[in-house]
Amino acid sequence: MESKQCNGMSKFDEVLKQRLSIGGDVLQQIGTTSLARVNLLFGYIQTPCYLPPSIVDNVPHLTPDNCLKIKDLTAQVVDFADILSLVKLAMNGIRSFRELLNVIDYRLVFSARDYVNNSNPPSFKATAFMVETSGGRRVISTEEFMQAAQLLQLELIVPLADEISGEKGRNRHRAALWVEMTKFCARAKRLELIDIIVKAVTLVSLPRLISGIGHPLDVLDTFNRGVDAFVSPYPDNATKAGSVLVFWISDDDNGSSARERFGGLLHLREKRFATDFSPLMAGFDCFTCQKYSRAYVHHMLNVREMLGAILLYLHNLQHYYRFFREIRAVIIADRFSAYHAKFASKFKEKVSPAPPLLIPAAIEERTRKTDVKMGVTKATAPFVSMRQ
Repeated sequence: MESKQCNGMSKFDEVLKQRLSIGGDVLQQIGTTSLARVNLLFGYIQTPCYLPPSIVDNVPHLTPDNCLKIKDLTAQVVDFADILSLVKLAMNGIRSFRELLNVIDYRLVFSARDYVNNSNPPSFKATAFMVETSGGRRVISTEEFMQAAQLLQLELIVPLADEISGEKGRNRHRAALWVEMTKFCARAKRLELIDIIVKAVTLVSLPRLISGIGHPLDVLDTFNRGVDAFVSPYPDNATKAGSVLVFWISDDDNGSSARERFGGLLHLREKRFATDFSPLMAGFDCFTCQKYSRAYVHHMLNVREMLGAILLYLHNLQHYYRFFREIRAVIIADRFSAYHAKFASKFKEKVSPAPPLLIPAAIEERTRKTDVKMGVTKATAPFVSMRQ
């Protein structure tokens, strides 16, 4: 990507327009036309769709048995660095790589980027690239990357050439490059670039996959420009923040009362949920909403019990999948533009009046009791004279 920009139009835009033979008038018209479509990914997964990133071939927070509770979870993104240490084990031929990772029934997308931890793309060095692994940074050849891909028998591979590195180094020219690339990530510029790329794709059967965009409003903007699949840690990030996704999806759900009070997110670590025994979202059919209350999940999160994150992610992931199902439905019904406008008017994000506790309540309570006990002990301890 060219880092230098001209007044009004960057060199990058000019090159794209020359290569793609797209005039300025056409570019102005692209944004006014909806390119949203229903397509197929991997031959049977309807798009628009969501592809969750995984950790060692398991979506965050969930064990394989819990994954079975989510019917929409049929595909996921595999990070090369996550499985690097297992490649040699898979090469012995005793078990297939998919069996070893317990992903036989999933469609897999292979990438060299860690989306869960929001790391930078791999940095390149001559004929190799560098990735962050559990054992530190390693230099990997393209042959090693493709060997792992072949062992996994993947459905889709994100080419290394598409993994654009944006990491900032200590050198001044790297810092300057980062500033310029940040400008390209501005919303208006990002949407314009998406328009150019989508318009250039002449084979309509090709899936258009994008990563790093997961916010519901950004999802709708990008789908409106013809993107088919999203890779984003959005549900995972909400779970890590202790937030419940309850944003409006359709008029059929029963979560309006919660949204009126809290907006599209419930900050479940707040103390007011300690005595709230209603489900996370009224009328929702996910496992968590059917079995557990806000108060219970609130307690699990505050004591940092692993079950809290599991229950919260089960809800957030299914709510997010439902959002994508609704998008497909309105596209088929030719109502996407109206739905897009209605969703934007209803979506709200309210800042939590009481930010999540930095110290879990249970730990805070134990500390208080310890301090009280120590105070009582000091008060009742016998006085010992230091004089001889």
